[in-house]
Amino acid sequence: MKKNTEYELHSNAKQIIALVMKFLQLFMCETLAKRVSSIVLIAVGIPNQQVTELTGLCDKSVRTLRKSIETGETDALFVVKGGGRKSKVADYRRSSGSGFLCLLLESF
Repeated sequence: MKKNTEYELHSNAKQIIALVMKFLQLFMCETLAKRVSSIVLIAVGIPNQQVTELTGLCDKSVRTLRKSIETGETDALFVVKGGGRKSKVADYRRSSGSGFLCLLLESF
């Protein structure tokens, strides 16, 4: 497979991919729709930079997907892990019996 090669894409490629992702979001979350679109583009040999531009998936995620596909580790391709940081009051909520204060803190 050629690397660092810019492929000439259809002039409407970005709009077409955006429509496909919008359709996929009827059935799955945005992250998974981006991932599915990226997997297809990677499978046909589109370089990482163009995959990122077309799908909006970050470069690190595209590299990770490509590596998983190339090494045959396809078990977790469609798994969306919980991201983001832990709630500031999560530890307090577990240790305290008072839900009112937690609700009050979360509303700010």
